[in-house]
Amino acid sequence: GHIAVSGAFGECLEWECSTAAPVPLIPGGRVSQPFGTLTNGRCAYAGGGRYLVTWGGFERLNVFDRTAGREVKLSASAPTTGAVHDIGFSGNLLALTPTGPPAPLVQVLDYTTGQEVAAPLPHSDWMYFSQFDETGTLLLTTCRRPMAQIWDWRAGRHACPALPHITDTMAGVFVPGTPWVITGSHDGLVRFWDRLS
Repeated sequence: GHIAVSGAFGECLEWECSTAAPVPLIPGGRVSQPFGTLTNGRCAYAGGGRYLVTWGGFERLNVFDRTAGREVKLSASAPTTGAVHDIGFSGNLLALTPTGPPAPLVQVLDYTTGQEVAAPLPHSDWMYFSQFDETGTLLLTTCRRPMAQIWDWRAGRHACPALPHITDTMAGVFVPGTPWVITGSHDGLVRFWDRLS
């Protein structure tokens, strides 16, 4: 198997676990693929390990098709520069959570093609977190405002009223098989919500 690590200086490295040998992300290319110069680099395997997705707090988003040995060309509207704080995954979809310019919009892309699959979801402030529910039909987002939001992302509308908090909402999760949502905010409180009530 392989392991990938995104480092403090924006580099992403991948190794073959049994030999500890570095693996070029693109055949004939570099072992270290620079994506930026600041901290908070992140990476995740998707599509059963075929794809490697890298992003970071002040770095660009990249998607590598490891089987085809190429970088997936992203939609022109996808943030290839600037801040991507978090990514939510569901099947072949990813939801980008930006924290910087040009606008606080959550985008849903098909990472196998690099194309947007729905209109961007507008927010009133910079984003922290996004997560799909287990069916991939709903998307939970949090931002620098005191609220979390649940979206019917394909329709581009809220699936229920906003979930109010006292301070910034930092993260959240759908509880599989239930209508429950759990959110956490900057004041240290965790809240439980029934999204159907």
